Amino acid sequence: MFDNYRKLITVAKKVILPTPQSERNELIALVQEKVDFYKPLIEAKFGVELDVKGVKDYSCWASDKVVEFAQKDIVDDEEKLGRSLTAEEKKDYEKAQKFAVLLAGTVEKFKPLNEFDFKFDNGTIYVPFLFMNKFKQAVGSSRLDGLDRAVVHELSHAVWYALGGEHSQKVEKEKFRIWNEGFATYCADEYLVDVYPDDVKVEKKAPAFYSNAKQKVVESIKLGYKLTEIPRRWSTCSLMDELADKLVKGLFDERN
Repeated sequence: MFDNYRKLITVAKKVILPTPQSERNELIALVQEKVDFYKPLIEAKFGVELDVKGVKDYSCWASDKVVEFAQKDIVDDEEKLGRSLTAEEKKDYEKAQKFAVLLAGTVEKFKPLNEFDFKFDNGTIYVPFLFMNKFKQAVGSSRLDGLDRAVVHELSHAVWYALGGEHSQKVEKEKFRIWNEGFATYCADEYLVDVYPDDVKVEKKAPAFYSNAKQKVVESIKLGYKLTEIPRRWSTCSLMDELADKLVKGLFDERN
C-alpha cells in the first residue's frame, strides 16, 4: 500500500504539479522567439500572410474563449435588436463577462490534464506546461528538443486558415480535425523541412492519430492534389471525404 502511495506521489511530482511561473515565462519567451524566426520563412514558402497574434500560457485559453464568445453575443444581440447596445446594457455584459472569465480561469487551473499539448486558436499559440514538465523531469530536454517542430506545426495551422481553410464549427468536427492536423503534421515534417536551421533535428515521431492523418494528406498529394488546395477542398472533394470516412471509422473502431 505504502509503495503504491509513494509511486503516486512520484508521478504527481512529475506530471501533475504545475510548472513554476519563472519556467513558464522562460518557455513562452522562447516560443515567441521561434515564432518570430519561423513565421516569415513560412509566409515566404507559401506566399501568404499569417494571422498570428501571439503566444500565451495554455491556462489563458478558457478565459480567452469566454471573451470571444461574449463579444460575439454582443454583436449577435445588436443585430437582433437592430441597434447598438446602450452603455448601461453593455455594463451588464461586462459584469457577466468578468465573472465568466474568472470562473473559466479557475476551472482551467483544476483541469491540468488539458495542458498536455500545444493549441492554436483564433490566431494565438497556447503553450502547454505539464506535458513539458513531465518530459523535462523524466528524460531531460527532449521536450525542448522538439520545440521547433511544435512551433512550425502550430504555425502550419495558421497557414491552413490563410489558404482559405474552414473552421471546425462550420464542418464535421472529426473530419475537420483529421485534415487540419494532417495538414499541419505534413507541413512540419515534410514540406517545411528546409526552414529548420541545420542544427535542429526534426523527430517525425507522432501519436497514431497524427501519423494517420498525415498519411491522408500524403495519399491525396500522390493522387494529384496540391498541398495548398487541401485547406479549401478537403470537405467538398468526394475522394477526400472517402479517405476521411475510412479514418474516422478507424478511430471509432479503435475506441470501441
